[in-house]
Amino acid sequence: MIRMEDPRVETKRERSRRAREAVVRFVALLAVTSLISVAALYSWSFMSCFSEAKLVPELGEYPLVRVLFYGSGRGSVSARFSLYDTAGREFSVIDRSWSAQSLSIDFTTATFSGRTFVFPYRIRPSEAEHGGTRLSHYYLDRRQCMLLGSPCTPRQKLAMFRLAVFALSATTKVESRFSTVQSVNLAQCAMGRTYDILVGADGTLRLVAL
Repeated sequence: MIRMEDPRVETKRERSRRAREAVVRFVALLAVTSLISVAALYSWSFMSCFSEAKLVPELGEYPLVRVLFYGSGRGSVSARFSLYDTAGREFSVIDRSWSAQSLSIDFTTATFSGRTFVFPYRIRPSEAEHGGTRLSHYYLDRRQCMLLGSPCTPRQKLAMFRLAVFALSATTKVESRFSTVQSVNLAQCAMGRTYDILVGADGTLRLVAL
């Protein structure tokens, strides 16, 4: 005996299959659109950095970070990190202990229009490649970069902000000639002594005891 399928049941199955396919197509389209939007935003951010770099005033060598180690022991290090703007004004302090034998501080750079800009990235245990204390929220505020000191305009601080955003976003990508991560190992710093990390006009870093 041949069993006949009910046309109504088949129609419901077909309708359910089409609904599932529509959902899959919608999710795929949404994913592709999101990827295109992110790529377009990154491309715009990248291209705008060339003109933003020209807006920032010329900078000579200046102290970017000042470090004072209080002490260490039992797997922890206590220190004070002060952030300075290009005019030599202290505007933010990180004063705490870290679970580490010694500390390093990482910087990320943005190189455009023949100029290199350096931004503090994180403080981390020297023995660890990941983690650490991120520093960007100490100097990026309301689309202004507080690392750029007076005399400067809000537009110039915005330009520095956009360069910082690019440099910080590049830390999750492969390094290129437009952005690199530089590390300063502080393991040799003496307890109770103050050190400056100086940034040169070409983006080089120097650790100097005061």
